[in-house]
Amino acid sequence: MIPRVIHQTWKDQDVPARFLDAQRSWQDAHPDWEYRFWTDEDLAALVRERAPELVPLYESYPEAIQRVDAARYVILREFGGVYADLDLHCLRAMDSLREAEVVLPRTTPFGMSNQFMLSVKGHPLFHHAVASLPRAYRKWGRV
Repeated sequence: MIPRVIHQTWKDQDVPARFLDAQRSWQDAHPDWEYRFWTDEDLAALVRERAPELVPLYESYPEAIQRVDAARYVILREFGGVYADLDLHCLRAMDSLREAEVVLPRTTPFGMSNQFMLSVKGHPLFHHAVASLPRAYRKWGRV
């Protein structure tokens, strides 16, 4: 079952005012869930502690968003729960989705979005996502 924890990230604790309503919507819709807010510094520590094999790649990414994208996969691999970008508003509680092992939004014409993801802790998809980051960067130059 997907854990009752919501993960969100921003570069530091100073979340811009334009995101505060969306951020609060997740907490308001899930008052009894754990809420974990990760700064860039927190994400770097997470990668060092939980995915040390990624540290050289993580530190070499030229763009901050590449580090954030990589860390999202580590978060869900290590803890599970809900990851949501700060600009996404929560319209209703996620309880009905908790029975799934993984929930990913589909994008068109193909692919999936990493702005909103749910997963059980340790799902093979996120083990694979983390393990494939070096290969993806060598091939495409991005996460």
